[in-house]
Parts: sequence; structure tokens; C-alpha cells
Amino acid sequence: MTSPSSGDVRPAKGRRIALRLAYEGTRYSGWQTQPGLATVQGTIAEAIQSVSGEEILPRGASRTDAGVHALDQIVAFTSLSGHSANVWVRALNAVLPSDITVREGREVALDFDPVTAAVSKRYRFRIHDARWRPVLQRHLVWHDVTSGKRFCPMYELPGAKAAFGLHNSPLSETAALGFEYGYSVHATETLVLWEAQFGDFANGAQVILDQFI
Repeated sequence: MTSPSSGDVRPAKGRRIALRLAYEGTRYSGWQTQPGLATVQGTIAEAIQSVSGEEILPRGASRTDAGVHALDQIVAFTSLSGHSANVWVRALNAVLPSDITVREGREVALDFDPVTAAVSKRYRFRIHDARWRPVLQRHLVWHDVTSGKRFCPMYELPGAKAAFGLHNSPLSETAALGFEYGYSVHATETLVLWEAQFGDFANGAQVILDQFI
């Protein structure tokens, strides 16, 4: 437990502290506390208690699901410890695990609610669709919890009556479009889907569409 540093004053009604969090959610069962499970909210609450001795459940602007990460999650809590926001940032970062960090902290009004105060929320979905395994994100790839094998949702579509094949093609967008056209002529019952960056498509493949197809 830390003691208030010089300049900290214990307010009669406490201080409302808002924090900007970033965390990697791989090993957490989401944001909200759940009995017997590791969660981000529960981990923050434990860190707060270790700093001030208070049992406080922080309120987050949004609830992330299991395994989901956050770069700018806003949370708030009210403390009677008298610690300033800067003290809270340093103290929490000293006791939090390495996959959770406090980016910034500030004192806010006692009635501040991060849920109702949120103006917008941004979600980003990143999909690694190449055949080679990711290196920096290798621990973020889906695995079957029973078999331990890598899980690909494309192979588990309910009601699918045909097989899917995923290929990481070295072809340019122009060549990929030519392959798709030729393959569809040869195998009319097969659907070919391919992905390209818009700039490359506009400068290459779109020329074929405009001029020949």
C-alpha cells in the first residue's frame, strides 16, 4: 500500500479518477468481472486495492469480449485515498501486469460516467489471411480449445455444402483477375473470391475490367 505523496489531500467526498487504458486481452475472459475467471475489470480492481486498500470496482466505457484488446478504454472510479491522478497512474502501472497499462489519468467530476460520456466507439477487426503463420501476432491466432489445432472459421461454416480452399497467391492483382476469369470459364460451378488493395486494383485489375470485361 502506498501513502499519499506531497500535495495529496483527502477530499470529504473522494476524488473521481478517469483513466485511459490499453491492454492485450488474450488471457482475459473479457472486461467484466466473472467468478473464478481473470478479467480486465477484476485485475484493475485488485491493483486499486493494492495501492489504496479500497475495494473499488472501476466502471468502463465499454465491455470487451474474451480475448479482445483495447488501445483507449476509458474507466473511472471514486477513491477516498486523496491520491492525485498522476499518483494513480504511476502506482497502478507499478503493480499491474505487463499486458495492461495506464496511458493517462485525470481527475473528473464526481458524477462523471464513462458510459454516458462516450461520444463514439471505434472497433477494429484484423484478419490474417495469408498461408504463412504470423510472427508478431502468433499468440493471437485462433485455436480449437479441445484439439489445440489452429481454427479457421472458413472451414467451419454451418450448412456449407462445398469445401473452401484458402490460398496466399504471389500473383499480382492483374494476374489474379485473369486467373479468376479463366478458372470460372473452366469450372463454372466454382466461385473464386480474391482480395486486393484498392490502389493496386484501381491501377491494374480495373483496367482489364474496363477494357476487356
